[in-house]
Order: sequence, then C-alpha cells, then structure tokens
Amino acid sequence: ILKEKEIEVLKSKLGEKNYWDEFYKKELTQFKNNNSLGGEVWFGEQVQEKILEYISSQYNTNKEINIIDLGCGNCELIISLCEKNFSNLTGIDYSEDSIDLVKEKLKLRELTGKINLYHADLNKPADTDLITNREGKLFSLIHDKGTFDAFMLSKDNDYNNYVQYILDIGENQSEFIITSCNFTREELRVFFCNEKIEAVTEIEHKKFMFGGQTGQTVTTLVFRINKG
Repeated sequence: ILKEKEIEVLKSKLGEKNYWDEFYKKELTQFKNNNSLGGEVWFGEQVQEKILEYISSQYNTNKEINIIDLGCGNCELIISLCEKNFSNLTGIDYSEDSIDLVKEKLKLRELTGKINLYHADLNKPADTDLITNREGKLFSLIHDKGTFDAFMLSKDNDYNNYVQYILDIGENQSEFIITSCNFTREELRVFFCNEKIEAVTEIEHKKFMFGGQTGQTVTTLVFRINKG
C-alpha cells in the first residue's frame, strides 16, 4: 500500500524478539520477587499522563469504546485506562513473556479478566478473529508508545505490514495514537499519511531549548483512519 520511504533507519538489537523476550523474562522474575515492581513507564510518566489526558478528554462519555495497545509491554497505559473505568481494553505483544508479566500484574491488582491479552506479531497479517472483542467489532482507538520504534529497528520487519495491520483492525473513523522517540512528526506523517490515514493533531510534551532551537525528546501524533 505504501512505496518505500527515503528515511534512513538504523537496525539494532532493540528490534529483535529475543531481546524483548529476555527483557520481559527478567521483569517477570523481578516482579515475582518484589510485587511493587511492575516495569518502567515507557518514555516516562509525564508522557503517559499527557496521552491519558487526551484519551480521557476525547472519550470520557464513551468509556466502552474498543481500545487496543500495540506492543503493550508491561501494559502500564492500558492498566491506567482500566483504572479510569474504560471497559473494553486489549493489549497485544509478540513476546509471550510480556503477556505473562501483565497477567501477574493484573492478578495482583485484582484486575484479572478486565483486559484482553493476546500474543501477536505486527509484521504478520492481523488475526482479527482473535483480537477483536466478543461482539466482533473492530477498534475505535489504536495506541502505540514505542512499539513502532522497536519494529523499525528489526531488519526482518516491513513497515507496510505495520500500516496494513492498523488498517485491518481499525474501524472507519478510528483514531491511531503513536508516540515515538526515533522519528520526528514529519517522518511519522511520511510513514502513515496516505489515502486512508490522515494526521489529526499532535499531543504536546515538555519542550527543551538547545542552541537557540526548541524541541522535545518524544513526539505523539494522532491520526484518523478513513476507510471510505
């Protein structure tokens, strides 16, 4: 669906599944030894809080919308949404150890059964029968915080597969929120804007000034899927 983009992307072990399996295996062991440890909040709590504020403000009167977190990791954002009474939540990750960690966290917080968890690979066709909710509906809100960054660090992944994945699981007029520390807003628009996906807004984060220039360490953009 998309032609090759002329954006240089360096490959890294952070894009390899083995790295994340080991990462979450260690986090699971630490969690079992000390239940107060549930893993770090990716990109920090301030970034996550900004995203939560946006979702709450946009969907405060519709907390039953179908939300999915791509590459949910330790699931901190989805758990926070659950605690804010959002009721139709799904997390997917290609690391089985990530899913095992989240199940243990949910058990401790007495949230077992509140979040749907699935093992899924974004580089492969979406199994919509598996990850859509019990009513068979697609998702109204798709969220990614750092997963696309890791996805693009693997030599085996094709971003066209990622884009097709979100098109397959998103309903018409659904929102796609993505946070990246590797790509600028302009680069993210190059990757995702096409005849079916349009940029809507940016969620602003804490800025810094260096050498007379103002910037921020992460970028969060909101896109809308238009299936026609």
